[in-house]
Order: sequence, then structure tokens, then C-alpha cells
Amino acid sequence: MAVVVDLGTESAAYRIPALRDSGVVNAVVADVEFAVVADPADEGRWAVFSRRLDDAVVELMMSDGLLVDTATGTTFDPFLGIGCSGPLAD
Repeated sequence: MAVVVDLGTESAAYRIPALRDSGVVNAVVADVEFAVVADPADEGRWAVFSRRLDDAVVELMMSDGLLVDTATGTTFDPFLGIGCSGPLAD
């Protein structure tokens, strides 16, 4: 089973077991920066969302069930992609 991101001229596939192990994958396909997240407890729950915020691109890691921007420490909900706390949360 895999999550496939198809952006017209380019596509990429991310295997669910690998996503569940890593928590989040920061990727770029067709010049679009995005994150792919899979729930470690539910194989059928995953999300894909943009990593671009205004003129910046966040680099994300998973920590304590939240996505964390490595540069600012801003936390994001891993399945909604919305900021929870930190300078980029607004």
C-alpha cells in the first residue's frame, strides 16, 4: 500500500510502512514542496499538505505526535497541517 502524489507531469509514491516508521517525509515533486504523514497506529490514515508558508518552506520532523518545523520550533497538527503553537502558527 502506498500514498501516490501525482502533480501532472511528475509523481512519487510513498510506501505506508515506511511512512509510519518515519512519521513524516519532506518532499518536492514538480517544484511543489509538501509533507506526507502517516498515522503509526492506523494504516488507513495519512495526509499530504504543502510545506510552503508565505515565502518560506518549512522542514518538518515528528515529535510527540506533532509536526515540528526544525527552524522555528513551530508545531503543527500532523493531519490538518495547521499551526498549533510557535511563530508560524498564526
